[in-house]
Amino acid sequence: MPGPDPAPVAGAAAYARQDRDARLSQAAIVLSLGAAAAGLPERVDRPDAIGLPADLTPLGRPEPIPLDEAVAPLGISADEQRARSGPVIPAETRVALMDQVVADPNPTTAAALVEACLRSSDRLVRTSAAVSALDTTGPRDDVVAQLVDGATRGRGMAFVAPLLPGKTEAGKAFVADAYHREDMTRSRRHLGESLEVVTVISTPQGDLAAVYVEGVDPFDSNARFAASDDPFDVWFRGELATLFPPEVDFGKPVPGVTEIFDSAQLRAQA
Repeated sequence: MPGPDPAPVAGAAAYARQDRDARLSQAAIVLSLGAAAAGLPERVDRPDAIGLPADLTPLGRPEPIPLDEAVAPLGISADEQRARSGPVIPAETRVALMDQVVADPNPTTAAALVEACLRSSDRLVRTSAAVSALDTTGPRDDVVAQLVDGATRGRGMAFVAPLLPGKTEAGKAFVADAYHREDMTRSRRHLGESLEVVTVISTPQGDLAAVYVEGVDPFDSNARFAASDDPFDVWFRGELATLFPPEVDFGKPVPGVTEIFDSAQLRAQA
């Protein structure tokens, strides 16, 4: 059954929240900025509905904004942006940039907001920002990589594991924290993952965490995650150890997972 229709979240409020409506509004905002930068503001229907100025013409510019100028308000270098390294861009920065776009529309501020959204924890927002960056700062390798990542579906792997009694809420808090960190995006991209979904299944015997991972080779990704010495991956495994019983060891590849059906193979044969 489809979910409820999205309700636009206007202006800076969209960047202060992380719910579904806010993320959809963030994506709509950056796509609108890209259309304006390309000199096509007429493609944006009712920009005021998402908190943008009714007239987006001032955001157009014949030439792309140099990347070092676009990322200057973010406190990072152009090289750090290309590599998605350097300090985390806090939500407050996106909020402030959105306020500036509304108060004083100019192409450089719009480009800065697009670059900030390229570091979003949400795949849709990142991909929308990559589409817009083609017009705000121009094509480049990291933007093309995000477009490919956003358009690619891969092989899937699913597994379940029992949570320790009383740890369900702690697990939800951990997921809310970890999955909104930029290091999470960097880690999973390095592992070749393009999608990760975590759900909780309540049973009479206790709660289970159900995980679905998708990517180039999620089985290989899982093995590499288990052996990784990346500080974020080490921290992530340490947090998992507080949520699951000792026999569930994420320092080893998840055992006992055998793929028995993949509908994508049927479509490929059709």
